[in-house]
Amino acid sequence: MNAVITSDTHGYEFIPEPADIFIHCGDFTYHGTPSEIDKQILWLKSIRDRFKYMICIPGNHDFMLESCLQSMYKKIFLSFGAYLLIDEAVHVDGKIFYGAPWIPSKGNWAFSIHPNEISSKWNSIPYLTDILITHTPPIDILDKNDIDDHCGCKALNKRIENLKLKYHLFGHIHESQGIKKDKITYINASYTESNYYPTSKYIRIKDKCIELKSI
Repeated sequence: MNAVITSDTHGYEFIPEPADIFIHCGDFTYHGTPSEIDKQILWLKSIRDRFKYMICIPGNHDFMLESCLQSMYKKIFLSFGAYLLIDEAVHVDGKIFYGAPWIPSKGNWAFSIHPNEISSKWNSIPYLTDILITHTPPIDILDKNDIDDHCGCKALNKRIENLKLKYHLFGHIHESQGIKKDKITYINASYTESNYYPTSKYIRIKDKCIELKSI
């Protein structure tokens, strides 16, 4: 896979190097307002010609993408050749990508669902998915916050055990940006730190080489 991967940009913009695929794992914005979403759409449009494909999911800050305007925004993304995946798959470059924005939470966030009920979302992930894109990490994998609590989703781990994934891409927990290789390659692509300042690094995959690239 030849890809640029990022997440949790929260309004920041950068110019990545060209690749076949650009992937954003959610949280384009900070407050999720229409003006923030529009600004991020302009950013995505400005870098669109660097990639053959662009695949995105929302995150828990992206409130407008969960609103009654969701269908409109999905059409806007498609108008410049970008997929905004919300519990759906797309076939790209011979692989199946599945995107789901949900986080396990009792709070008042976008795309949040009680931890006891979130399994219903993960059960929709197709068995033959090659690359899974979620906003939340699975539990115990690149999911530690700034006080070393594990903040991932246990139910997501259970679903992943029954899939044949090659990659699981996510963000959400800013402090755990990084890469973990196991039977599946896990990538936390968070662009911002716990204080919401940018790390100025994104994930670059080229063939089997995976690295953090500085802006």
